[in-house]
Amino acid sequence: MKRGSIATILCAGMCTFGILQAQEAKATQKKATLDMQEFYMAHACHSCHGLYGEGIGNSPRLAGKKESYLYTRLKELQAGKTRTSYGGVMVSFAKSMDQNQTKAMAHWLSQLKKEEPTEEYDDGEFDVTS
Repeated sequence: MKRGSIATILCAGMCTFGILQAQEAKATQKKATLDMQEFYMAHACHSCHGLYGEGIGNSPRLAGKKESYLYTRLKELQAGKTRTSYGGVMVSFAKSMDQNQTKAMAHWLSQLKKEEPTEEYDDGEFDVTS
C-alpha cells in the first residue's frame, strides 16, 4: 500500500471520529437543555421568572443574561448570599442544584430568547351591565 493511501485512510478515520464526537456532544447538549427546561418547570422557577425567563414583577429577567453572570449569581445563592428580603426562596432553589446542574442552568438561561405570547385578546369595549 502506498504512503498516500495510508495517510488518506488515517485522515478519513480521524475525520469520521471527529464528526462522531461532535454529534455526541450535540446530543449531550440537547439532553442538558431538556433537563434544565424540565428542572425549571418542575421547581416552579417560571412562577416568578416567567415561562421564558422574562421576569415577572420584582423577579428579574434571566433569559439572555451572560452565562458567567448567571453562574456567579447561582453560586452566591448557593452560599446563602441574597440581595433581597424574599431571596431566601432562591437560596433553597439554588442549593437544590449540584455543580453540573448549576453550570447547565446558567448556560440554558443564557441561551433563552424572550418570546411573546401568540394569543391575541379582544381589547374592545366590555359591557358589565349585560
